[in-house]
Amino acid sequence: MTTSFNSAEIVKASTLSGVFRTPDIKIVQYIEDFSVLSCTQELSKTILDPINAAIACAALNASANHKPADSFSDSSWNVFKNSKDYRGFSHIPSVEVNCNNGLIVSYAIPTIEFSYGYTNIAIFGYEASEPYTASEFNGFNVTTNSQNDALVVQEQRAARLSRTARIGQATITAYDVPFIYIKLNGNFKFDGSSSVINIDSATFPTIRVYINNELRVSRPQANLANFIKSGGKVKNFGLGAFDLSAPGEGNWAPAGEPIQLIILPLK
Repeated sequence: MTTSFNSAEIVKASTLSGVFRTPDIKIVQYIEDFSVLSCTQELSKTILDPINAAIACAALNASANHKPADSFSDSSWNVFKNSKDYRGFSHIPSVEVNCNNGLIVSYAIPTIEFSYGYTNIAIFGYEASEPYTASEFNGFNVTTNSQNDALVVQEQRAARLSRTARIGQATITAYDVPFIYIKLNGNFKFDGSSSVINIDSATFPTIRVYINNELRVSRPQANLANFIKSGGKVKNFGLGAFDLSAPGEGNWAPAGEPIQLIILPLK
């Protein structure tokens, strides 16, 4: 999935020497509401009996999120963050980059925002998701390339449902919950050539990418059966006891179609 747009929307300078700005980038993960009937048919053909498939689909759809807006202002973004009505987000603010003849002289490191997300569970309310900690993954980094003509921005996060939600899913499906993730690699050029933002994420849930607060691309959630299976089978020992994986450890969800944004240089 590749999307191109003119960088005149995001770069304020018109020469290759001077002060440039990187784009403001927001990536949001959320579960869209869906047809419980279609979901039940999908799961009952593959991994669950019809009754448990219907229960699983109804429970998941009940926890679906409201669709995020197609654009944000500073105030509406703050409202969205405080709502907890999402499965995770990463926000990399725009920063200044000083260049001379296309080479980077200095740059600011943005203070990023991120959330591992929440799940709205009946009675319990919103419960925070569990970050991945089994190996070094979660983090943010900014550097320059070896030619010093590109700013390289990397941001990645992985998390899964809280233990309460995992027990609920295991009770219905006999599967643990996999980790979902966002992995961004941005290569911002100041020598007149195109810049590229690559984003990888799990096949489920839906992901939305905003550039300068405007929606640029959305990739819908898909393959719920494979997503559930990827968490791995669990044993039920009775009374809500399962051999769930340890906190911060476990399987990753299948990869969804990569997203690439190509930012065209100024003419």
